[in-house]
Amino acid sequence: MSLHKAVMDGNLEEVHGLLLDEQVDVNELQDGWSPLHLAAHFGHTELVALLLKNGADVQLKSHNEMANTPLHAAAANKSNRQEMLLLLVSHGASINEKQSGGWTVLHQAAHHNDPEMLLFYLDHGADPFTAKDDGKTALELAEEEGCEDAASVLRNYTLNKI
Repeated sequence: MSLHKAVMDGNLEEVHGLLLDEQVDVNELQDGWSPLHLAAHFGHTELVALLLKNGADVQLKSHNEMANTPLHAAAANKSNRQEMLLLLVSHGASINEKQSGGWTVLHQAAHHNDPEMLLFYLDHGADPFTAKDDGKTALELAEEEGCEDAASVLRNYTLNKI
């Protein structure tokens, strides 16, 4: 079984065994994704911790059209993303890292009208003034898309920072 497949399956025992093999590259990309991207996306916290312990690159960008990091992949997971994001940030992931189009996790939460995650990101250092490649901040994106809950959170937060 490949490391990528074992990670997607959430098979901790198999991943641990594969990592003992010196021929296995913990940062190998398959379809553009590293094992860490996949573990983060699928919410496998124990696997993320194990991969990080074994040298997984928390800043590695995917080699596909998304050009994202494991942090972005974790943000797309709905089940345990706060725990996952804290783990990744504690290992050096940047909460303000941009993916394709200049999107940050803050932009993503604004786009999904997710006030809980917006507050979480802001509390953990997300910069509300960062703009995507088109020049839009998360607030401008939320306002443009009619995401009122998100816009309200971002408006209040940014007004308190001025």
